[in-house]
This record gives sequence, C-alpha cells and structure tokens, in this order.
Amino acid sequence: MKKLSTAAAALLGAVALLAALNAASQTAEPVLALAKKEKPALLETLKDLVSIESGSRDIEGLEKISALVADRLKAL
Repeated sequence: MKKLSTAAAALLGAVALLAALNAASQTAEPVLALAKKEKPALLETLKDLVSIESGSRDIEGLEKISALVADRLKAL
C-alpha cells in the first residue's frame, strides 16, 4: 500500500508541475512578444552607444552617451 501511495503522490506532483509550467508559459507569452517587438530598437541603441568614443575621462564622449540615453528614455 505504501508503494501505491508513493506512486500516487509522485503522479500528483508531476501533474501539478505540468500545470504550473503551462500556466507560467501562458503568463510569459505577452512578455516574450513584447521583448521580440522591442529587440530591434534595443539593438539599435546598443549599436549607437558602442559607436561613441568614450573613456571614463572623456567628457565629450560621456556627454554624448548621456544625451543619447536621455533622448531614448524621453521617447518612451
């Protein structure tokens, strides 16, 4: 009888896990769709950022990066 209850508990656990995974994937779908939609803009911003010459003491470059980030955030 103990083996049967252990097997039943394992089966119930597996069913609960599958249900939770299904619910999580349905919840994540809108987030994934938004991430895919925003990916080109993100890549464009990264491209723009890395094309700016800026070292930690390069004030002009840091100001350009600051302005770029500020502009992108305002556009949101």
